[in-house]
Amino acid sequence: MDRPSPGQCRKVNRFDATLRVIATDNAGVPCSRGHNAQTYKVTKMSARVKKAVNADNSKQIYLAARGSCDGALPNWLRVGEETQQMSQFEFIVGVPGSTDISAGANWVRCDVVLRNGRTQLAALPRTTKGALNGAKGRKYQSCIRAANIANAFNGSFTCQQRHNWRAVSAFRLGGQNKSYTSSARLTARARSRCSADVRDYLNTTLSFQYGYILPTQELWKYGDRFGVCFAQTTN
Repeated sequence: MDRPSPGQCRKVNRFDATLRVIATDNAGVPCSRGHNAQTYKVTKMSARVKKAVNADNSKQIYLAARGSCDGALPNWLRVGEETQQMSQFEFIVGVPGSTDISAGANWVRCDVVLRNGRTQLAALPRTTKGALNGAKGRKYQSCIRAANIANAFNGSFTCQQRHNWRAVSAFRLGGQNKSYTSSARLTARARSRCSADVRDYLNTTLSFQYGYILPTQELWKYGDRFGVCFAQTTN
């Protein structure tokens, strides 16, 4: 198996996107053609990742590789961490299979994808490098169409689609070593933070509607540590 390189484009199926891990050969495709993933970092495989691959444990592969992929994504998109978290851009991890590792493959691949609802991926532009930098990045921000955030069963999508909620800020809830506290505590933090952030975004002293998305306990186990605040809007 050839070692991948940053900038290569790929097509990823829904199953792999849901697992957040591709542990099979996923050859690149021309970026001028339809694709929904792009490699932005390739690094040497750690012993922890190798152990997880050999155990066929997708969750542990993702967690072991997260430190390499997480911090590099905002840099690739040319924004800060909070701005990236307000967008639909996320990363998935690519690794060689155990047979390829035995043959000498020792890399981990970080691929950027664009979420479109809970289970779908959107098509990517020819290159995602710098995609969130500047005004053009607004179309990739997270938006929702629902009566309220709690009833957003279809999840968030890019703001190019019709919506009535827009992400306006994101905030870190803790480091990777922090244990999950409780939904009530996270909710209290979100209410305090988001009411202030949305008021600032709307620049109003009048009443307004706001919402937020927080990681569930299961997503916390995957390393998700950000809350996202939403303002009710018509555009």
